[in-house]
Amino acid sequence: MVGKLTTIYGPMFAGKTTEIQNMCMSAIEEGKNIILAKYKHDIRYTKDATIINHDGNKLDKNDNLYIVEISDSSELLDILNSDLYISNHTMADIIIIDEAQFYTDIAQTIDIFKTDARYKNIDIILAGLDLDANCQFFNRDFNYLIASSDIAIYKLSKCYICNATAMYTVRLDNMHNQNSRIKIAGASLYQPTCTMHHPSMI
Repeated sequence: MVGKLTTIYGPMFAGKTTEIQNMCMSAIEEGKNIILAKYKHDIRYTKDATIINHDGNKLDKNDNLYIVEISDSSELLDILNSDLYISNHTMADIIIIDEAQFYTDIAQTIDIFKTDARYKNIDIILAGLDLDANCQFFNRDFNYLIASSDIAIYKLSKCYICNATAMYTVRLDNMHNQNSRIKIAGASLYQPTCTMHHPSMI
């Protein structure tokens, strides 16, 4: 059996991390082993190796869930082949990478997972933003993986102005500054918007 690639994408505050948490809990109930990769520089809600969504719901590591913090997605390969992991864990059934838009090496890493015989039975789940606050592709490699995934889950939010369906994210301080695309923050800096209320569409 060959592992499947699932992508979860959409604007901020759309429930992508909640979707990950639900998938983890379902997989744990089935007795599956999971590695969940958290972006190392995302410390909005906690500095611990735990996953917290925007509502404050928390998912901690346990015997079936191994949470790691990484800066590059290729670090997952080093972790899987480390003596520490091999001696303490069964090979993962599922690997989940949250905030996939931040990893410039994501396409290369997923290609290795899909083609290397040691990993190709592992299910891969990626979650992240498809667009930045200027409505441009955040990471073209991640968008390519969305298009080529076995399962693509598009999450939508509600516009912070009119409550209509929101597929975009707006940056409240400087929405057209391309030089500061990566600035990790929550609701104080970013909000979901509909087409009518995004500055790029006006």
